[in-house]
Amino acid sequence: MKPFIVVLEGPSGVGKDTVAAGLVAKWSENYIKMPSITSRPMRENESQGNPYFFVTTEEFERKIENGDVFEFTIMTRDNMYRGMSKKIIEDIAKTGKIQLKDCDWVGIEALKREYGKDRVLAVYLDVPRKEIARRIRERGGDKCDIKRRIKDYDAYKKIRDFCCVSVPNLCLDACVDQIHELVQEKFSL
Repeated sequence: MKPFIVVLEGPSGVGKDTVAAGLVAKWSENYIKMPSITSRPMRENESQGNPYFFVTTEEFERKIENGDVFEFTIMTRDNMYRGMSKKIIEDIAKTGKIQLKDCDWVGIEALKREYGKDRVLAVYLDVPRKEIARRIRERGGDKCDIKRRIKDYDAYKKIRDFCCVSVPNLCLDACVDQIHELVQEKFSL
């Protein structure tokens, strides 16, 4: 069974994880978050498959060589791999659930190449810059990181071109409902 994949895209603070959680909470029989695979060590609050499948660097490189990992990045901050696994995607597809993913434009294009444009719906979550800044500041954290994330907002506007549709995310329920309707239309469910 070929997968249906919804990519949620946008800059930091736009609500990608919150929207994904909203879709899963409201329609758990329809949606599941697709975990990536990574070579970084598991943290205290994580488990296998949540939020990643954790493997060694050697295992990750073998998965690249054998074609299982078809898209990956080496994270500059820690030199660890992160990417998408065909096996994980295809195992989830057997459940019949629509997979929710957060990835960059390279990931969007890789998913479309691997599974077909008709199987991937890339949604750009649109939130005004002032609201993004407010959300990021409310999260707290290092001032330099906050400043960098707000600055990244303008660079992300280019990613909108790789998305099929733009959906405003100022009201979570309305955003979740609109995405669900778009999914029903796109995938003829």
